[in-house]
Amino acid sequence: MGSNNVENHVEDDDRFSKLPDDILLHILGKTNIMSSIRASFSSTRWRHLPSLLPHIDLSIWDFIHSNTTLTNNKVVDEAMAAMTKAARICLLAEPGSEMAMKTASLDLCLTANYLYDIGELVCEATDNVKIVMEAGMMRHANNLVCFFDALPNLFQCITKLVLYSARFSELEMHQLLDSCEQLQHLELNSCDTGDLSVLKIDMPNSKISYLRLASCCFEKIEFLCLPKLSVLYCESWSSFGTPLYFGYVPCLEDLSLVCSAARYQSGLNLSELLHGSTNIKVLTLDFYGEKIWMLPEGKKLCTSFNKLTKMFIHGIYVKFGLLWTIALLETAPFGIDSAHLQLTRPEFVGFMAIKKHLKFIRDVMDYASSLETILLEDKDPCESCDAVSGSLTCCPTGSMFPKNKYDQDMILDQLGIGVSCSTQIIFKTLLWMGRS
Repeated sequence: MGSNNVENHVEDDDRFSKLPDDILLHILGKTNIMSSIRASFSSTRWRHLPSLLPHIDLSIWDFIHSNTTLTNNKVVDEAMAAMTKAARICLLAEPGSEMAMKTASLDLCLTANYLYDIGELVCEATDNVKIVMEAGMMRHANNLVCFFDALPNLFQCITKLVLYSARFSELEMHQLLDSCEQLQHLELNSCDTGDLSVLKIDMPNSKISYLRLASCCFEKIEFLCLPKLSVLYCESWSSFGTPLYFGYVPCLEDLSLVCSAARYQSGLNLSELLHGSTNIKVLTLDFYGEKIWMLPEGKKLCTSFNKLTKMFIHGIYVKFGLLWTIALLETAPFGIDSAHLQLTRPEFVGFMAIKKHLKFIRDVMDYASSLETILLEDKDPCESCDAVSGSLTCCPTGSMFPKNKYDQDMILDQLGIGVSCSTQIIFKTLLWMGRS
């Protein structure tokens, strides 16, 4: 019996060995990089395959136990050593073989001694590079700058860069961005050039099209010139006043402003914040269900909204209700018709069968004369904000969304649908299966 198992295993190995490289690479491409490396050690036929993979995704977290953090220098050093060995296997071709064109995604830690080894490997092997770097404020930001200086060729080909918790000098920040000539996607998380400093971005040759700023301690970011920027996501700013200034950003079409006002922050004029961004088509506002940081402006926003096609409003504190929402919607080009809104398909996420929600929707129906469809959507179970959705928790057992036909028909009756109203109501129930 045992000999038959051995024979079958040998036959399976022989069967795989006869497959061409492209099929074997397709198989390895369905697994993670560590599985590919282990497979290469199991057979001489597979030994060269990791270096032929078109995309290499290496993260320090693949070499650290799940219950370990990056605060232990010994653990980090061991993990980076293992990661460097894996990078050497995946990025360097065997002697005499042709180098494969590939992209690399690297998630590194700046406190280790192996950055230069990995950087040199990447420089030799890659076409495009995406690097995610874990930094630790001033000391590690200096390491990053030194890393950039030592490997300029590497950073000239980076297309995506994500930085966490790094504090630079203003000169270092500009040198870093200028050195990434091919950079298209940039994310700064808890990064700055000093508390409440002003960052001026003047990059006429920049290719950055996506920029995400989260919890950065800038007083203001001035986009003097960023010609390719099309998507900007700004979250949780610390500014006392207007956090953004737009100069030349002709391609900016998608803007997300996500923040709840702190106690020390007074309201700001959205028209002032949007001034200079004349092509916004998609605007997302999220107030986390807390204090609204916008001041009412009425028609002043019409100029900023003249090309707006979609507007998403999240986390509105329920006390602001209909009047606040209508005042904002009236300024959009899709919402002006004398005293009535030209809304055709509003969507209410987090709807519950409670009096205040029904009243809000009824008021919108009375105010917007051209309503064709209203989409009522259940609350995402992963959301933690209880703003518009009331005070219930995220658990599905606490949901008050009408999921069966009987409950939905009751809602339609209370809204007067089907009597003298032609508006269609669509109930969208989220699937709870498979969610954690």
